[in-house]
Amino acid sequence: MRPSSELMRVTYGHAACDTRPWPSRNFEGGPMLRVWIRCQAWWQSDDGASLVEYALLLLLIAVVAVVVITQVGGTASSAIDKANTGFK
Repeated sequence: MRPSSELMRVTYGHAACDTRPWPSRNFEGGPMLRVWIRCQAWWQSDDGASLVEYALLLLLIAVVAVVVITQVGGTASSAIDKANTGFK
């Protein structure tokens, strides 16, 4: 049996959860054991994320940035072309 002060660490997908039991009292005044569960996402965990996860996140941000820049650039150049042809 583990002592109640020891942390039990459980991992659910990308969330690391630790459970901490502590004594409390129920409505009748008798002892009752409650469990406190705290979950952290992988970017907030003490272990930190692996380099692969950071690389994938940066790649996703870069792809989104490229798509947004090309869409905005294409729209602006199209508007300039239309404005230039109107003045000829």
